[in-house]
Order: sequence, then structure tokens, then C-alpha cells
Amino acid sequence: MGWGLTLSVWCSEWVPFESEDDQLRAARQDFAALPDSVRAQAPQLPFLRQACSAWNVPKAADWVRGVADGTFPALVLSGSYDGQTGPASGQYVAQHLPHAISVTVPGVAHGIYTDRCGAAIIASFFNAPQQPDTSCIGSTQPPPYAVAPPLP
Repeated sequence: MGWGLTLSVWCSEWVPFESEDDQLRAARQDFAALPDSVRAQAPQLPFLRQACSAWNVPKAADWVRGVADGTFPALVLSGSYDGQTGPASGQYVAQHLPHAISVTVPGVAHGIYTDRCGAAIIASFFNAPQQPDTSCIGSTQPPPYAVAPPLP
């Protein structure tokens, strides 16, 4: 059920709206230091376009890709290492919401709510939507990179 739902959403709401060229162009902008051989693949999903061909769900209506508008306070939180919904996506959304606060936490990937700093910013937003506490941003560090030895 989990993968079926996931593929249904991705294959109807993402893949039909973004060509491989669009994806590569955006990756060149967001991940300039990486080679095209890496940037040409959706992060963690190099098989997605082929899977969507097999899954065969219809394209979603165009309005699904629209940006919401409203006068409500909104926190748009991004991780600088997020390869799925990165900072550029967050800034785009925030431009369309007049009371949005866009925050990028350095060294954090997708699922920023699981990061200590990200969770603290979210909690503070509920207490002070016009001015959440973002002081933890200066203390974030990317996780150490390590290559595990082969298992016996």
C-alpha cells in the first residue's frame, strides 16, 4: 500500500509536469558542484520515470501544481541538502504567500522536522508565527561523512 500510494502521487503529480531536461536544469542550479551524471537522476529515485511508465496512472489536473495563496502565517522550512524539495522550492512557495517566513537550515536534508533545529523552529512558529526563533541555525552542522567497512 505504501509504495502504491507513493507511486500514484509521484507519477501523477510530479513526473508528468517536469521533463528530464527540466529536472537536469534545476539540478544544475541547486547542485552546481555535482557532475551531470549525478544531477540527471531524481535524488534517491533514479528508477522513477521507468516505474511511472509501468504504474500507468493518469496525469493530475493542472491546478494540483498551483501554489496556494492566502493571508495566513506560513512557515516554509527547507534543508540546504534537500534534494527533493530544496531551498529553491521553498523560496518559490514563500513568494506566493504574503505572510510566509522562509527558513533554510544548513546541512539538513529532506524531512527537516526530524532535525533538532528544524523541530525547534517549527515549535517556536506555533508560539510566535510572525517571528519564530531561528537562533539554532548558526549551530547546525552536516552529519559526518563516513564509509562503513564491509561486513564480514
